[in-house]
Amino acid sequence: MRMFSSGRRRTGSSSDRIPEVPGEESPGPRNLTTASSSRPTFQWPFQSQSISGSSAQHSRSTSFPTRRGSGWINLRPASSVLGNDIIPDYVVNFIRGETPESLARRRERDGNPHTPEVHHNHKESSHIAELFPSHSRTASGARDLEEMLGSRRRNSGVLGKFMNGWRGGVLMNLSLGLVILLAAVVCVVLAVTKKKLSGEPAVIVGRADCSRVSAIDLAVHAVVNVLALFFLAGGNYVAQVLASPTRTEVAAAHENLRWLDIGIPSIRNLGGISKARALLSALMVFVAVGTQVIYNSILFTETSTDDSTCSLLLNGPLLGAVGVLNLVFVVALIVTLAWPSSDNPLVTVGDAIVSFLMEPDHTTEGACLITKADVCSGGWGRGEARYWFTESHRWVQTPSKMRWLGWFVTWLLPSGMAAAMLGMAVVDSRANAFSSFTQPTSTYPLPSGMPRVGQTVIVALPHLLLAILYFSTNALMSVFYLSHEFSQFAVPGAHAQVRISSGQPTGAQTTSLYLTLPRPLSWLLFILFVVMGFMLSQSFHLASIDGTPFLCTNPLPLVILLGLLAVTAAVVGVLSLRHADVPGAGEDGRRAGNPLALRGGSCSAVISARCHRSAREGADMASLPLSWGVVHDGSGVKGQVGHAAFSSQQVEPLRVGKAYA
Repeated sequence: MRMFSSGRRRTGSSSDRIPEVPGEESPGPRNLTTASSSRPTFQWPFQSQSISGSSAQHSRSTSFPTRRGSGWINLRPASSVLGNDIIPDYVVNFIRGETPESLARRRERDGNPHTPEVHHNHKESSHIAELFPSHSRTASGARDLEEMLGSRRRNSGVLGKFMNGWRGGVLMNLSLGLVILLAAVVCVVLAVTKKKLSGEPAVIVGRADCSRVSAIDLAVHAVVNVLALFFLAGGNYVAQVLASPTRTEVAAAHENLRWLDIGIPSIRNLGGISKARALLSALMVFVAVGTQVIYNSILFTETSTDDSTCSLLLNGPLLGAVGVLNLVFVVALIVTLAWPSSDNPLVTVGDAIVSFLMEPDHTTEGACLITKADVCSGGWGRGEARYWFTESHRWVQTPSKMRWLGWFVTWLLPSGMAAAMLGMAVVDSRANAFSSFTQPTSTYPLPSGMPRVGQTVIVALPHLLLAILYFSTNALMSVFYLSHEFSQFAVPGAHAQVRISSGQPTGAQTTSLYLTLPRPLSWLLFILFVVMGFMLSQSFHLASIDGTPFLCTNPLPLVILLGLLAVTAAVVGVLSLRHADVPGAGEDGRRAGNPLALRGGSCSAVISARCHRSAREGADMASLPLSWGVVHDGSGVKGQVGHAAFSSQQVEPLRVGKAYA
């Protein structure tokens, strides 16, 4: 096994060569899609080309289809004159002397953006691409080709820009945030007009039967916890988008042998992105966490033992704080939406795949099997071949040990607190500990010298623990599904579609409002934490009894809260035991494991290293369904090793004991 060249190429060069095997010179130069490259002239697939002897020999060594079948393009009527499904449109265009540029100019002149469609099977067209290697293009040239071949822009225009990907998700959060802000403004205005926004608590429900006041309190706290978790989930969503690095930021980090997270909520990224986005991301987290405490501090009850009546009181200053937090949240969302589209971040793993396929990252070239452990040790292994061995992978191996430790601590703190409070409540009220869901069974006096607003905030502070647990659980599960989505490209026959979050999807690309964690799991977390927040608000809360502040506890909601915390741990535990999907067996009959399962979590360098395409394919392959596997096994050439990469063509699974680079 030989070591490959580790000399770095200058980024931005229009004449860089991508060897079919990393470290080897390709038969000829090919243009890369870079910011500084000039527009190359496009050659039609059937245009005559001179093929050197070495190139012809190389072509003969490539496996070609020997018969027509599923490996060929589905042809459609090319014109009304032919009337038979025998000739594709682009062949007719070539015969007519048309090029993508001339077609684009014709469409602009005629004012008709529509082009004929060619319905093609990606597996079938891959053989044509193998026979006639495509050239990399500038962005405009690629768009012309995509339109000519029937790849249509979906949801185009201004509205489409804001309805796709992460911008659509931010817009949805903004719409709900505006509704909540409007409601908050109305409440603040009413409180001001009725002079209930002063420092003293204001009566919302006067002296009434305690059961009636308790029912109103339950309903209000249920709504409050739904709204509070909306801000928590929305803040987490937007903070993840803002903390996602752009390709420029990833390139700067890689040049200094540093890596960033892709596709997950990340604190690490805050040091590698622009200061403005980092501050805005941190602000969103602060607002999201702050709402958990403030929302649960707005109301408290007052009880009179003389006539057994209760009142529901409002903390006026905290209602004003709610309005301010809502306003900051909405403004931050507007700023996020207004971010230049040219700075689209790599939010999903699909964004990273497309970026690295269109413009390969030279810092990870020749290291297609690099691991996060290699990256963290500083030995990126660029140009070094590695043997591949059978490796089973459970999802528990995907997050790093530090992430697992962080999640366990954030789960243990609220669980331990709830268990301790439950023990105290049961000991102090053994006879009637579980007699009622709404009535407290134990009361503990609080210092009377503290302002009532401060007392309610302190009593609501445990909601911070639930907020932090939500962030850590969401991040942990996002790591699970990031690895799962990435690993699907290595499953045999998958030819998965690339899911992007920025811009308009082209060809076979897809888009979605969710970032990494699928919607069903997001909704499950939302419901779990809404109910947990509600149970926490009923487990212990502030009450004024004859003017004296008391901390009231209720064991029954605490038991339910502990049960829900156990359910959260069970969901995480069950997911962690899942096996990664594996490719098919190799020639020796052994399964080689899934090389795209991310061990140790998200790492931009690992993802980049897996995305060095074969010389047979151009940058436009990013718009096709893709598979990941062996594109060159190194056979027939002495001293050569194989290379695995993404491909729109058929690939082979990695062989156990074989070296790849």
